[in-house]
Amino acid sequence: MRVILCLISLCLVSVGLNAQVVKNPMVISGYVRDFDDHPLDSANVLLQDRTFNPVAQTVTDSTGHYVIRAEKRDYMALLAIRMSDYAKSRLEYWAWNIPPADTLMINPRYHRLEVYGLNAFAVQGSGSRSVFIYFRPMSLTRQAKWLALHDTAGTQLSAVCSALAPKDISVTIDGRVSKILDLDEVKETTKTGFMRGYLIQCALPESRPTGGPSRIVLTVTDPENSDKGEGLLFWSGQ
Repeated sequence: MRVILCLISLCLVSVGLNAQVVKNPMVISGYVRDFDDHPLDSANVLLQDRTFNPVAQTVTDSTGHYVIRAEKRDYMALLAIRMSDYAKSRLEYWAWNIPPADTLMINPRYHRLEVYGLNAFAVQGSGSRSVFIYFRPMSLTRQAKWLALHDTAGTQLSAVCSALAPKDISVTIDGRVSKILDLDEVKETTKTGFMRGYLIQCALPESRPTGGPSRIVLTVTDPENSDKGEGLLFWSGQ
């Protein structure tokens, strides 16, 4: 989770990013909802560059709808977060590798689990129609229990990450369900210890879109506490 980053981003955005006029912009829009299809109003939606600096932002209306206009180019991520709920009843939503487009629709769904750091790659020359996807799941329920027992300098940060099996993960690629072929737990070293991540191998669909990246959507449910989250990755197939 990037609590400090989010707070800094929101402060920077408040000083005038919305006032910028963009000629020939790309328009990103959608609806922010929970997993029961309830709209999340007053949620901040931020578009971030490759150094995580915010370049544009907006706030959802009563229906959860948002629209962002920005220069037509690629971006690191789109973040949805409602600060009044953050680390209390919800975490945040991330979509990664936002591609340039005239219009783009992204519909964030999120609640108590964050799917962070989505990456994907295919093994060169393997001949296998599959993709490897890395991600780090972070559960709010687990985090609360961990913080009650440790100070923030503790090193056993894997405790805030969900212990998963393939049945706890759903993957769609371009709207089609992808079979999970294998799952491996990864110990990711960090500045303060280590985090639990996962590397899954998924089958690719028979055909992929032309003229643009694929959409990989990962939905994760913690099997012990039912915390749920989702993430999106735009993947060029490299």
